[in-house]
Amino acid sequence: WAEVASMSVHRVYHASAVVDDKIYAIGGCPDDTTDTHHTLDSVEAYDPQANNWQLVASMPGGRQMHAAAAMGGKIYVSGGSFGVGGDGDFTSSVTVFDPQANTWTELASMGTARGDHASAAIGGKLYVFGGW
Repeated sequence: WAEVASMSVHRVYHASAVVDDKIYAIGGCPDDTTDTHHTLDSVEAYDPQANNWQLVASMPGGRQMHAAAAMGGKIYVSGGSFGVGGDGDFTSSVTVFDPQANTWTELASMGTARGDHASAAIGGKLYVFGGW
């Protein structure tokens, strides 16, 4: 194990994915127990060669307990919750981040709202499983 640069924003309940040798930390909640009703829309990319984090385009809305998977040079973010605490209903929404264009696009929703789930991509297909 080796210690690397810290993220710009301390976060919990976020998702992560790797595209083109960069690690993306996506959304979540601030790591602050006094802020109980706030989700993050911010996204950071870690470059291991430079050992630094850089903010990239924010998601269309903050979310936590979501999942992310990389496929075809893009990151697909599914489900999660736009709120926390009593406002934490899960969503079926799916968005995709294109690191090359630094843009987010809303896609067709999943059939079922999910949170605290996992996702993976294989063979050109995105799989979402588990969770609530």
